[in-house]
Amino acid sequence: VLVSTRLASDQAVGLDERITVIVRENVGYDFYSFRTGVLAVEALYAYDELIIANDSVLVIDPEGLDRAFTKMQGVECGAWSMTESQQVSRHLQSYFMVFRKEVFFSQYFHQFWRDVRVLDDK
Repeated sequence: VLVSTRLASDQAVGLDERITVIVRENVGYDFYSFRTGVLAVEALYAYDELIIANDSVLVIDPEGLDRAFTKMQGVECGAWSMTESQQVSRHLQSYFMVFRKEVFFSQYFHQFWRDVRVLDDK
């Protein structure tokens, strides 16, 4: 699922037909786009992992991304991110997060995404 607030219809031409493209109003920051995308995934339970990433993610070395997934494959966790922050309180940065299947089946996961609302400021 690709969620955009600025994608023109001609820019989606030629994308893999398995990609669902959603163009939405530019409100709610990244988290509202994440919400839109997560709720649009059909049969989420059929996947092993769900990756959310914003448009600031630039992959220069695909092997580096492969190494991250290989390293994390052996780590027991329900979710992981590329960056952990201590700012305000300890949390995972949301620009690139991976959720594992056991998280999908949690009522809290679905409730969290359903409850995300449009905010006027960060």
